[in-house]
Amino acid sequence: MDALTQAASSATSADDALVRRAQTGDAAAFEMLVDTRIDRCYRLAWSILSITNGISTTLIATPCTVLSPQFTRPHRRRYLGSLAVHQIVLSAIFVLIVALV
Repeated sequence: MDALTQAASSATSADDALVRRAQTGDAAAFEMLVDTRIDRCYRLAWSILSITNGISTTLIATPCTVLSPQFTRPHRRRYLGSLAVHQIVLSAIFVLIVALV
């Protein structure tokens, strides 16, 4: 067994021990687990938010940019209002998806 494999194995067993302690209610073990992984959690959350923002922009802002100049003033106002509703609904859908996953 090389040094890298041995280090990974010992880190995993230390993590397993912390997980077992945290499952029994040891707050210090839970805090140690969270402290060592909080950066990853933030990066994951930022990635999820960035992806949903990109999807939202593609689905809502792009058609607005293309179609809005073609509408007359009253139709454009109604179209832009419906975009706000679409944005709210799409955001609610993303929240539900993230909450369920």
